[in-house]
This record gives sequence, C-alpha cells and structure tokens, in this order.
Amino acid sequence: ATWTWAIGSLYTKQQAARFNPYFGLGFQMVIAGALLLGISAFDPKFLPLHNIPTASWLAIAYLVVFGSLISFIAYLYALQHLPTEQASIYAYVNPIVAVLLGALLFNEKLTVVLMAGGLVTLYGVFLVNRAYKKSAAVAANDAEAAQ
Repeated sequence: ATWTWAIGSLYTKQQAARFNPYFGLGFQMVIAGALLLGISAFDPKFLPLHNIPTASWLAIAYLVVFGSLISFIAYLYALQHLPTEQASIYAYVNPIVAVLLGALLFNEKLTVVLMAGGLVTLYGVFLVNRAYKKSAAVAANDAEAAQ
C-alpha cells in the first residue's frame, strides 16, 4: 500500500496540469467501493445493506466525510502546493494522530511497542524534512553562485 501510494503521489504531482485530481480521486473511490461491494457479496458473513444499523451508517458517513473527502482534498491541495516529499508525510503522521486520539478519547492502551513505532515514524519524518531543507538550501546557494 505504501509503494502504490508513493507511486500515485508522484504520478499525480507530474500529471496535475493534465487532469482534475479531484475527479480522479472520486473515480478511484467509486471503483474501489464497487469492487469491494462485489467481492464482499461472495463472503458468507456478508450483511445485506438493509440490515446495517443506523449507528453504523452514521459512522460510515462520518468516515466518508472526514476520513476521506476532507482529508483527501487537503492532501491533493498540499500535493499541488508543496513538494511531494512534504505532502506525502501526512500518510505517516496520520496513524500516530489516530493512535493518540484513540488513547485520549477512548482510553485505548498506549504500549511500549506503539510508542516506539511512533517515535521511529516521527524520526523518519524529521529526516525527510531535514533532507528537503538541505537540498533547498543547496539549490538556493547554487542559484546565488550562478548569478
């Protein structure tokens, strides 16, 4: 999933002027939803849509609006206005935010392994940002030297 996300991010960044990324995103979601619905229909544990409780539909609606629409629109906006390296960092920070919110809001346990994984992830984000800042500084120095 991480590799395909990275490839999709790079492709979107390169092709952003040629197509509407919001249409592409919606198209991907419709295709994925249709495929998942079709595949799940063959699952013996498949629950018909009319048997899904209202609370579940409300949770799904919340995830669609906040977990997909708003977050992906923000991601595409960042991808169009920031370097790809920085825009794609959110994919690594999101799980950390989700774990922390789960601990704060639902009293989920924060284990040593979870905290270590979060620290490793944050360190990776730090390294990416540091490398980006260094390469930007080198490019600025090269531009000044050329003048």
